[in-house]
Amino acid sequence: IHRGHIAGFATSPMTARRMGERQEIYGRRKTGEEFPAEASISKLELEDGEKLFTVVLRDITGRKWAEEKLARLASFPELNPQPIVEVDLDGHVHYFNPKAARSIPDIGEEGFQHPFLTGLQSVAVDLRIGGKTSTVREVLVGDVWYEQVIHYVKENKRIRIYARDISDRKRAVEALEEQAIRDSLTNLYNRRYFNHRMEEEIAKAVRNKTSLAILLCDLDHFKIINDTRGHHTGDEVL
Repeated sequence: IHRGHIAGFATSPMTARRMGERQEIYGRRKTGEEFPAEASISKLELEDGEKLFTVVLRDITGRKWAEEKLARLASFPELNPQPIVEVDLDGHVHYFNPKAARSIPDIGEEGFQHPFLTGLQSVAVDLRIGGKTSTVREVLVGDVWYEQVIHYVKENKRIRIYARDISDRKRAVEALEEQAIRDSLTNLYNRRYFNHRMEEEIAKAVRNKTSLAILLCDLDHFKIINDTRGHHTGDEVL
């Protein structure tokens, strides 16, 4: 102990800790890896009045892992029908449930480079700095859209992701949006889309000081087909 601090451990001054109590702190191995430890401090006063402090440190990585596993079992993530993934701030995957293993089997190989985890590091930083407990985002993995509920767990400095497949909903929304801008008969873009694009193109021409040309094609005497052959035939011709 040097000036009330344990070298290599993130702990408060000795005077702030009660003698005999066990405290959980974090140490750092020679490799730079951080690990949880338990510190127990006791005081011994010698006959000449000199005071000595004894610190017993114990690596509790195994115990913390077991506690995390029990916590997961308590919330039944193993049986959850949606993917659940837990990563650290370096992108190392520490846990994924069976559904995640089936849906994204390569999740543990690419870290933050995996589409499922892309941009997650900056999201975690925003959560830590902003003080929010969670946030929601949508990501595309292959042809599957996932909605992710992202939590930053301060206790073990990890990011926990609860995801659900929203591909059907996304496709339904896209189909509705497409229907809103297309003619039901010809499947060509309708007047609503035409007006929207015209506004964009005019604004672009003004901004770039360029000209804009419009070609209008009219079908002469089309009314005759409808009047003589009926609207069904007119629709086929159109």
